[in-house]
Amino acid sequence: MDFHPTTSTFLFVNKNASSHILTQSESGEKHHILSHVQGRRRQRAGRKLEPEPWRRYTSSIAAIHKDDLNSEGKIATKSSVKRPATCLPQVYPEHNESDPFHCTAIGADAHKQPMLFHAFFHFSKPAFLAEAFASSSVPWRRAQMRHDGIIVERMRCCVHDEMLMYATLAYSSSCIQWTRGIITEDGRPPEYFIDKALQAVRARLSNPNRAVDTWLLISIYALAVTGMWHGIPQLWGKAPSKYRTVLKTAENYREASRIHLRALAVLVTEIGGWKCVHPYVLKSMILADKFLAIADAIKPTLPLAWDPGPLVLSKQSSFQVPTGCLLRLGEGFTRMELRHDLADVLLHIVEYCRAAHGIWGHCAVTSDDERWLYLRLQALIYQLLLLHQLPKIENCIRLATLLFLQNVTQYQGFQILATIILRQFDATVLATNVSEVPEDSEVLLWCSCMGGMATEKSDEKQRCFERIASLTSSLSLQVRESHIQELLEKYFFIAERQKDQLLDLVRGFT
Repeated sequence: MDFHPTTSTFLFVNKNASSHILTQSESGEKHHILSHVQGRRRQRAGRKLEPEPWRRYTSSIAAIHKDDLNSEGKIATKSSVKRPATCLPQVYPEHNESDPFHCTAIGADAHKQPMLFHAFFHFSKPAFLAEAFASSSVPWRRAQMRHDGIIVERMRCCVHDEMLMYATLAYSSSCIQWTRGIITEDGRPPEYFIDKALQAVRARLSNPNRAVDTWLLISIYALAVTGMWHGIPQLWGKAPSKYRTVLKTAENYREASRIHLRALAVLVTEIGGWKCVHPYVLKSMILADKFLAIADAIKPTLPLAWDPGPLVLSKQSSFQVPTGCLLRLGEGFTRMELRHDLADVLLHIVEYCRAAHGIWGHCAVTSDDERWLYLRLQALIYQLLLLHQLPKIENCIRLATLLFLQNVTQYQGFQILATIILRQFDATVLATNVSEVPEDSEVLLWCSCMGGMATEKSDEKQRCFERIASLTSSLSLQVRESHIQELLEKYFFIAERQKDQLLDLVRGFT
């Protein structure tokens, strides 16, 4: 491909044997074409020209024209002055290089803005609603989400904020690659945008006069969650070539993600605490921190200072009395002698499940309802993650409860986290030999069933099946759907969401 720049009106782009695409312009050719157009525009602006055709679509407020004056020198009435009517077009080009208003600080990378729609409206929306304990049908029957406004504003700000644009492109390119296995059309990997975003964030933070605004926090969060994704190799099953690379660098990316989260915590303190942080930023940070803590089996990085607490009594009284499995939920735990902090969390999870069922059962769910549902569920998971050094069977209960919460909040990627928790559960059972204690057989059967309901195949899942077979035999319990469900409902099991998982579990034995 040869370019012949010229000062004439035309630009010639010649294709040759080295050209990869003949029917349309490649990225480098687009850059030269747009540069030529911009140069010609500046040349025309430098000299006086006749009004161009596009000016008929514009309007301006000018000084009084001589035609506007009547014979007495006074301004004529509007009815006496006839001007040609103008009609603006109804449709304008957007999200492409032909858009005359497509001005951006980062040149050729701006054409990737359509890629952002997948990350925000096909991934983030179901994820946020699922993490508020919504059923899988809710995201697609709701026209709007509580954070649609700031997401749209974020995409607008990407046009003129280089730091935010590159951080968002790093987030989006990583998301679309691990969720769908798609690489950007020009072949640029997410690392390209991560590097650009890091440079821009460092430059912003090095400025002594910088202001800690929402876009700076979002940019650092985007780097944190991107690092978290690159730190969990199991997420990249749809991109085999990327999976091999991630295996080698996963630990470094997880450490980088924790550094970004700690930096965010410092900046939040600097601006006055969590109450000064936009809810969208707070909830996004919580998710990234939770996933990292689960992946490394460590305590979360962010402090638990945002827990909204239990639902107020006045709100609870508006719900119907729970029936069926919700009525028996957690009943088996009350008969056990558990450490008080674990017992409290389990009781709060029972209350939360009942409240969530009541809230989502209403036709109108307010933004405050969604906020409470989201933050309260994340706070309960945080409390489980903060419980360490539990004795034997209690640690199995803690991990099985995390598995239960993953299995009932289903969206893309949940099954990977369930597999990671299952691996930790399996290691705990093997290390402590809890199956040797007869009085714990029933609750251990529930724990094993939660592991057996994981959707991904693994050696750990197979060992759960073996434990289920052994425990049902010792308890003289037949492996039938109704018998297993009756036992599971004493602890944690919601038939409305886990019926198919139970059916698959029973089929595994037949």
